[in-house]
Amino acid sequence: MEGGRRYLDTGAAAAHVGLSLSKLNRMRAEGSGPPFARKGRRVLYDTRRLDERVAAHERRFTSERDRP
Repeated sequence: MEGGRRYLDTGAAAAHVGLSLSKLNRMRAEGSGPPFARKGRRVLYDTRRLDERVAAHERRFTSERDRP
């Protein structure tokens, strides 16, 4: 942990948010994925940012749209 934050590598981050590794990699390449950091060759995701992204997509019913 750095500064009280917990970072996950790509595989652990994908599991954390319920995505496949390939889907998370594709989202990162397209710029549509969650924010990430690089440390050398490693790609790291902050768990707080991952949780915020999941929370932003919560819905109460199936026809509800994404929040802006």
